[in-house]
Amino acid sequence: ILPDFWVFVDCSFSITLQAAGKYKDTKYIAIIEPILNIVISVTMVIKFGLIGVAIGTLVASLFKTIMFSNFMSQKIINRKQFISWLKCLVFLGEGVVSIVIVRLLPFTTSYNYGHWIVNALFTVIICSSVVIIGSLLFFNNDSKLIITKIYRVIKK
Repeated sequence: ILPDFWVFVDCSFSITLQAAGKYKDTKYIAIIEPILNIVISVTMVIKFGLIGVAIGTLVASLFKTIMFSNFMSQKIINRKQFISWLKCLVFLGEGVVSIVIVRLLPFTTSYNYGHWIVNALFTVIICSSVVIIGSLLFFNNDSKLIITKIYRVIKK
């Protein structure tokens, strides 16, 4: 879950920076990230093998995410960075809870596409339910705003 989570967060920050027209202001971060990745990966691969490369990638991704988050908090959305990280922790928690629930269910091995689709549908329903409940609990105002906008679109 952690790699998927960081990819989601990193893509969200990158898209937001591009939409705000601030990508050039953060170009130095995009340059430092691969350099950091290569230096750490090469250093760590000698001792840890392929896991060393994963460590280098994780450290570089964390660096980029933290720097993008800091920049966005200060220059684009003008709010405390704590709020962004709190939301990230809630999203990570929702992911962990979803995985735990899905792993506890007695899914059988899929031997055909139909069975696989049924398992996938149950997984989507469970994960969506966890995210919706988490959003309603932790982000009630945002959830109400989204529900109102969806209702308006459907009504038209």
